[in-house]
Parts: sequence; structure tokens; C-alpha cells
Amino acid sequence: MKANWKKYLPWVLFVAVGALLFGLFQHQQTRTPAREITFSELLVQIDEGRVHDVTMSGNEISGHFNDNRSFTTYAPSDPSLVQKLESKKVQISAKPANDSPGWLTTLLVNGLPLLLFIAVWIYM
Repeated sequence: MKANWKKYLPWVLFVAVGALLFGLFQHQQTRTPAREITFSELLVQIDEGRVHDVTMSGNEISGHFNDNRSFTTYAPSDPSLVQKLESKKVQISAKPANDSPGWLTTLLVNGLPLLLFIAVWIYM
């Protein structure tokens, strides 16, 4: 049985790499592209009543205009922002700050155990 592992190894590695790539790019494909605007532009859009909803996550603000186009921006600490949004009847939601690790960390965390498993399987 030890001689047979060599003919299956390329297929195992191919499937493992394919699974890793699928996992990496799956999250990126589910995101809808949002137009990045300046904070000043956001304030103008709020004053003109063109903002439908916002989601605040740390200093990142994302949301939709009334015509359903999405946007994103980064905001300084502005205590009057929530009051402006409420006065224009904008729907406000908040999420915790997104401190997710980068793609390299994700690759190492997900891929390293798999590679170790394959290495142990090969040398057993």
C-alpha cells in the first residue's frame, strides 16, 4: 500500500489546493461592490435627503442611497452624525468593528492543518 500513495498524491494535493482557493475567494464574491465616497460627500447626501440607510462598524460607514446604490466611507468621530441621520429619517444600524484577519492568516489557519495531515499521512 505504501507504493500506491504516490499515484494518489497529485489528486489529493489538487483537491486540497482547490478547496483552499475556493474558501479564499468565496467570501470576496459574495460582496457587492460599493462606491467609496468621502465623508464630506456623505454629509452633503444626508443633508439633501438622499441616504436611505447606513450601517456603522467602527469608523467604517456603509449604506444605500435612495436609488439603491451602495456606498462606503470612513468617518472621524463625529457626535452630531447620528443626530443628522435621525433628523433625516435614515435607518441606522451598527455592527462591531470588523477586525477580521487578512487572507494570509486565513490561508495559514485553514491550510496548515491540512498540509500537516497530508504530511503525516504520506510518511506513515
